Amino acid sequence: MSIIEKSVLTAEKRAHETAKPDKTPPKAAPVPRESDTSSAVFAGQFETQLTDPVFVNQFRQLKRSILRASFGPLAEPGANLLIITSALPNAGKTFIARNVAQALSHERDRNVLLVDTDNAKRTLTNALELNDRPGFFDLLSDESLSIDELIVHTPLPNLDVMAAGGRYADSSELLSSRRAKAVVTRLAQDDPDRLVIFDAPPLLATPDAPALADLGGLFLLVVEAGATTRRDIEQALEIFGEKNTVGLILNKATKSSSSLLGYYGRHYGADDV
Repeated sequence: MSIIEKSVLTAEKRAHETAKPDKTPPKAAPVPRESDTSSAVFAGQFETQLTDPVFVNQFRQLKRSILRASFGPLAEPGANLLIITSALPNAGKTFIARNVAQALSHERDRNVLLVDTDNAKRTLTNALELNDRPGFFDLLSDESLSIDELIVHTPLPNLDVMAAGGRYADSSELLSSRRAKAVVTRLAQDDPDRLVIFDAPPLLATPDAPALADLGGLFLLVVEAGATTRRDIEQALEIFGEKNTVGLILNKATKSSSSLLGYYGRHYGADDV
């Protein structure tokens, strides 16, 4: 063995003997957020919806318009509350609401709370199998309940939901109460990065929807292609009044239409339809 090789071995031996063991504890792996919903149920209602490239692109465009209206430099206080409704039943408002929520949940700096406020039909609650969970209307009725205990986590890290809760014969009165105004204000203000989406009942089919219109926020009116008439839209817009910002979205249109999705971001009066 050469002198150089001996020197190298000696240096390595000394380094090994004098080296201090690393006592720094290993970094703990991030703990994934526990989902409160069945992954299979969730996948059936959300993850399989956005597959068509044209469809995905149109929801992205709609998402950008919503983000500008809710968080842009001209956004008014409370604009991070989006109420999605329709003039009449079966226009596909819940379908639009859950896909808008999913599209928005992919934003890095935003999170979404999707709330079922349709006391009569509660399509979202039924689809996610949350019928046994307390929810929005329980929160309005029982002041001992808190918002946090009613929020249901989903497998998507930026998307939570809230069930409709119990059925109440006086749901329109609950929505018109001071408690409702306080709850909605809390939902919108607790987290400035949160977009709260209400899946609301049809405007012309129940007295609950006009009560929701008085709570403020932005509104998205789902129009069913070939079914919703001009008069239906005019009557729905009259309920909103001039103070609300309302967007229209065309649903169930054929791909040959100029746009599957309509306009968003300004108020449409009866003369504009």
